[in-house]
Amino acid sequence: MADSDESLTISVSSLKEVKTGKETFTVYVTDCRYGDASWSVLRRYSQFLDLKVHLERAAVVVAAPFPKKGFGFETASGLAKRCVELDAFMRELSDRWSTAASKDVRAQLGAFVDLQAHAGPGIDQAKENRVAMTPPKVTPPKASEEAEGGAAAAYPAPAPAPAVPVWD
Repeated sequence: MADSDESLTISVSSLKEVKTGKETFTVYVTDCRYGDASWSVLRRYSQFLDLKVHLERAAVVVAAPFPKKGFGFETASGLAKRCVELDAFMRELSDRWSTAASKDVRAQLGAFVDLQAHAGPGIDQAKENRVAMTPPKVTPPKASEEAEGGAAAAYPAPAPAPAVPVWD
């Protein structure tokens, strides 16, 4: 879990039209804050929908209404309404960040906002792994141990290092 002073705050502040070649689509400016770091990411509606579906599979219930996919959002007022609803959805999720029991849910939300890239590797799982990754203290063998089995007997093979999670 995150430290109490390292809460994740997420809000959807605005929307933008993006043109790539012949395609034009809407992205939502998602403002994020974790500890002292703050940044913005651009996300399409489909990415918010993917996050919602994943959370539903993990049995996470969000009270804030999620905007429906479909027609009616092509107008400026429809897009503005969707932006407000996405903001409420993400604010509720970020309010739950420090109390989220599921590491998978925290990982999904962190990946959605590129948390590791912006707040650094010292987040949740990495903090938990620090203890496991601390090398054990090794004392030199006594002269009698060296005579009986050599250094190999006094120094067993090291345990494999724990896997460090990588967020895409």
